[in-house]
Amino acid sequence: MYTCEYCKKTFNQKYIMNKHQRQAKYCINIRRRMLETELYELDPPQSKTEEILHKKIEQLEQARQQDLKELKELITGITGKSPVVQNMEPITVAHIRAMALEHLDISDLENGLDGIVDFTVKYPLNGRLVCADKSRKKFKYTDENGETIHDYGGTKLSKTVFQGIQNKCVNLIDAKYALLANNIKVAVENNKGYEDYVLDNMQQSTRLQNLKAELIDAAHGMENELQKGYIRKLIKKSSLL
Repeated sequence: MYTCEYCKKTFNQKYIMNKHQRQAKYCINIRRRMLETELYELDPPQSKTEEILHKKIEQLEQARQQDLKELKELITGITGKSPVVQNMEPITVAHIRAMALEHLDISDLENGLDGIVDFTVKYPLNGRLVCADKSRKKFKYTDENGETIHDYGGTKLSKTVFQGIQNKCVNLIDAKYALLANNIKVAVENNKGYEDYVLDNMQQSTRLQNLKAELIDAAHGMENELQKGYIRKLIKKSSLL
C-alpha cells in the first residue's frame, strides 16, 4: 500500500498514487505551497531581509547598552562615583546667579513656575544634572567641591536653584510691581479705575508678590508649593537636561 504524503489517501499501486498526486487539485495546491515556502526560505524578499537585519541590529544595540550599563555600575562600585556625573560641571549658587543675571527676565517670572523651570533647564542646569530615578525623584550632580550629590526628593537642588535666582527675581518683581502700581494709581487719578486693564494689573501684582514670597522661602530651604511644583516639572523635563 502506498500513502499520498499530501492528503494521506492510500493506493495499492505506486503509479496510481503518482497519477493522483499529479491530478488532484488538493494535492497540487499543497505541493505548490510547500514549494513556495522552500523558495521563500532560500531567497526571502528584500523587505523580509531588511526586517531580519534591523532586528539583529536592535539586538546588538541592546546588548551594547547592557554591557555599557554594567561597566558603569562596575566603575561606580569601585570608585564610588558615577563616571557620567563626575565629568559634569558642578551646580553651584554662583553659577546659577551668573546665569540669572545674564538670561533671566521678567517674562520668565510672569509665566510663573513654568517660566522658572524653562529658564533653569535651558541655562544653569543644562548638561549638569542627571535624573537617576523619576519615581523616587532622585537627582545626581556634582557640587562646588567636586563631590557627587545623591539628592532624593530634590530638596538640596531646589534650595540651590532658588538661592541662585533669588536676588535677580526679587529685583525684577519689585521693578514690575512698582510699574503696575503706578499704572493703577494713574488710572484711579484719571477716574479710569473701572477699566479692565486696571484689574489685570492688580491681579498680576498679587501673583508676582506671592511668587516672590514663596521664592524667598524656598531659597531658605522651606518646602512649599513652589518648591514641590518645581521638582515635579523638572522631572518631566529631565530628558532635556
